[in-house]
Amino acid sequence: MKITKLVVMSLTLIPGLAFAHPGHLTLEKLTSFSEGLLHPLTSLGHLLAFLMIGIWAIQIKGKSVWSLPITVVCISLVGSLFGAFDIALPYLDQGIILSILLLSLFLNSVLGFAFSTSALIICSVALFQGNSAGMELALSADRLLFGFGWMLSISFLLGIGMAIGGLSKRIAINYSLPAPLMSSR
Repeated sequence: MKITKLVVMSLTLIPGLAFAHPGHLTLEKLTSFSEGLLHPLTSLGHLLAFLMIGIWAIQIKGKSVWSLPITVVCISLVGSLFGAFDIALPYLDQGIILSILLLSLFLNSVLGFAFSTSALIICSVALFQGNSAGMELALSADRLLFGFGWMLSISFLLGIGMAIGGLSKRIAINYSLPAPLMSSR
């Protein structure tokens, strides 16, 4: 009990947590970061897209397995910057829906895409996803913190997708099952 009180009292000495110095950590900034962090997790389109991109990325062999997710985060950032400055891609909502359908079809197909083809498809998806988030970023109080939360969250989703893809590969290999998430890449 004494340790808990000591910890709580010592936490109040940290200026950001006590809100003692305005401008360091305001509720407005905290809200912008949390909006960016939660946006991909609460939007089914973003959630599915980035999980599927992570699954697709793990199917690529060699060192390029990491280059695709990093590129996706960067392209998504470019798309969100367009949206932040009110530059919407044409047919944005239709593009997002189509991208989810195409990703699910490509993941379950036996087509083996070259890295350049995979990168082109996935980066176009990331551009649409980022632009959609950027349109909401324009409404946020602190665009930088919203963008940081967005990038952190989609990186997390890509990592979860890569873990799912790696696990499905391992299960298919260990039990000699045909893996729908594995193709001849």
